Amino acid sequence: MFIAASIFNGSTINKKMRLDHYSLRHSETRIFRWLGYNEVFSSLFFILGVNLQHLLKQLSFFVFSLSIILSVTSNAYAEEVISSQVALEQALEKHKGEVVYLDFWASWCGPCRKSFPWMNKIEAEYKQQGFSVISVNLDANKALATKFLEEMPASFTVIYDPKGKIAKHFKIQGMPSSMLIGRDGKIKSRHTGFFTKKIPLYLQEITQLLAIK
Repeated sequence: MFIAASIFNGSTINKKMRLDHYSLRHSETRIFRWLGYNEVFSSLFFILGVNLQHLLKQLSFFVFSLSIILSVTSNAYAEEVISSQVALEQALEKHKGEVVYLDFWASWCGPCRKSFPWMNKIEAEYKQQGFSVISVNLDANKALATKFLEEMPASFTVIYDPKGKIAKHFKIQGMPSSMLIGRDGKIKSRHTGFFTKKIPLYLQEITQLLAIK
């Protein structure tokens, strides 16, 4: 009985020891496996964190650059509009007390090629009597206006209005458009288009205003 009990107890103990050893190994395996997963996840989170930080930096730099570009563009646009208006005001101030032929034109305007030689001629003819021509170009691309002027030189003042703000102010409807300003600084007549058959009418309006002292 004792021997049988001992064997039974020994067998039980061995089984228990084997179970405990298995449980320990199983626990160690789970621990190592958990540590492995944890290391993988930690590495993954680290990589994602680094990439996210890099992405946020790039996004921040992009937003900053965009704000600068918009600011510069906005300022350039405002300065361009203001400079056009100031240029016209300065030109009108320079010729204050004179009769001024204010002409609006563009490089794509066919009749403008006919009006330019005529404007050169009448300014030279009536300049001593207090007559001047001021032209306002409406090309969005100044290079086009420059090319036009190389082909059709102007002896009179040329102002650039690429945004069309001055034209909008004067409610210009077509190209070319012109207006005569009297010695008192007020608009006396307006014309849309340039027609050679109307040149006598244009000259009549100019000479009548020049006669007023």
